[in-house]
Amino acid sequence: MDQTRTDDTREDARRSRQDEISLYDLWSVIVKRKMVLIVLLFLSLLGAALFAFTSPKVYRLEAHMKLYLPRDAVTVKELPTARDLASILGRIDAEKKARIFSKKAEEITDLKIVEMKGATDKFKIVIEALNRDMLPEALDEAVIYIESMNMIRSNEEKIRRELDLKIKDLRETYTKSARINQAIDKSLHTSNVSSFGFSPIDAHQRVLEMKIGLDRLEQERLQYKLIQPLDDPFVSKSPVKPRKMLILTLACFGSLMIGLFVAFVMEYFERAGIKARSRP
Repeated sequence: MDQTRTDDTREDARRSRQDEISLYDLWSVIVKRKMVLIVLLFLSLLGAALFAFTSPKVYRLEAHMKLYLPRDAVTVKELPTARDLASILGRIDAEKKARIFSKKAEEITDLKIVEMKGATDKFKIVIEALNRDMLPEALDEAVIYIESMNMIRSNEEKIRRELDLKIKDLRETYTKSARINQAIDKSLHTSNVSSFGFSPIDAHQRVLEMKIGLDRLEQERLQYKLIQPLDDPFVSKSPVKPRKMLILTLACFGSLMIGLFVAFVMEYFERAGIKARSRP
């Protein structure tokens, strides 16, 4: 029993020495091949710095939008989702940029629709461009293009027709009610108020509420757009691309990994060659 424990202890000690030797060997290889690591690191950082500091500066605009369905709409129950819009917009190539942006389309580097989590009727328009000052105008053109999509245009036309019909019916009802109120006002001078069976004041109040509702509906119809902004767009003050620190960090990390790989491969072949020459 004691002999077994002694053997286990010796085995553990031997393995520990082997591990220490292995770590020492690894460090020795790194020190021996340090110039490989230094050269690769220098070249990688130099290339990354040239790329990061010579690439064009890109600015970004983000605008939160919503698909607005008025409460007076009856037949249109569901609107396209943000995912539908993103799918229809698709990939933005040079030809599509030229159709969307009438001015300086070549300065637009990206346009996309991003679905906002938890809300299918809200989305974000993201535009990236080489010129920061042109981003607000680019947003207007992007919204106009989205509004021209068949899916959006057809739904918007349906909703506007519904609002027009609702306004027509409400206006007719209001006109008739107003005439009745005028007749009541004339009769008040010759008849007892109790003879009407209702309060003329309540009737006037209902007509007034109807007029307020008609004015609200007409104003909503006049200003109605299916796509409406949720807040003011955000435009980055400083460039979002190129991300210089990220590029330099990745270049540094990548060069070290490649350098270590090259160093150990060189050491392996060197030792293999020495063993081959030492054989009789």
